[in-house]
Amino acid sequence: MSRGCLKLTIVLSTIIFIFSSFYYLIALPKLRHEILLNSLETIRDSIESYNKDYPKSPLHENSALSTSRLLGDNGRRKVYLTAKDAIIKGGIIYDYWDNPIQITKAGKKLTVFSYGKNNKPNDEDDIIAP
Repeated sequence: MSRGCLKLTIVLSTIIFIFSSFYYLIALPKLRHEILLNSLETIRDSIESYNKDYPKSPLHENSALSTSRLLGDNGRRKVYLTAKDAIIKGGIIYDYWDNPIQITKAGKKLTVFSYGKNNKPNDEDDIIAP
């Protein structure tokens, strides 16, 4: 292998390493945050839509029963949430870090959020649907 080829290989490898590092350390976490935020909004909107249709039996928790109702196992067979809108395992909706999505209701306000990567509540890592 000639010296020029070796230098070119080293330069290209360095560039690939720098771009890969940037992507995995900066771009990917921001992208995941935005995708999860959109998913949380979709989940919240789906629950609110279901609750308007079924005011006598509203959903306000992340459970297998709630998820199945959102997926279409309800009296109208209406699909409020699709499997592409959320990560669903065993009927529970999860975030990217394999933590269950949190759903709370205070009065009429429904809040859907993730404890984030560290899975610790009420810190700067939490992601909350606006």
